Amino acid sequence: MAKRRKRQFGEIQELESRIQGSPPRYRARYMGPDGRRYSAPTFETFGMAEAWLKNVQAEIRLGLWSSETASRQRAKKTTPRSFSEFAEACIVNRMNRPVKPLRASTAENYRKQLRLELLPAFGDKRVDEITEGTCS
Repeated sequence: MAKRRKRQFGEIQELESRIQGSPPRYRARYMGPDGRRYSAPTFETFGMAEAWLKNVQAEIRLGLWSSETASRQRAKKTTPRSFSEFAEACIVNRMNRPVKPLRASTAENYRKQLRLELLPAFGDKRVDEITEGTCS
């Protein structure tokens, strides 16, 4: 059975893995200003789910939240398709993590290195298609 952790804003649910030995995943949910319940895609860590909820709460407070945006976020796949999407998602996740988040200047340096070094070679390739042979 999944464990739920209540918070001041939203809740985070620990989902047991169906595969023996695999770590649990976490799903964040919250009640939107329109009174409807919204869920996020699953996250690998509790901290990532918590950071996502904090971002949503900030969007609501700043008046940037909309039900359309919330629905689109849920419809997104949890695994990005291309290397460029994956790399950007990694940078954003590191910026939003609760412990030692990535500074904006470091994120910009990472994006610059990606743009100059890696995206020309791997940008449109699917992550699962990149092998050791592709790197030489």
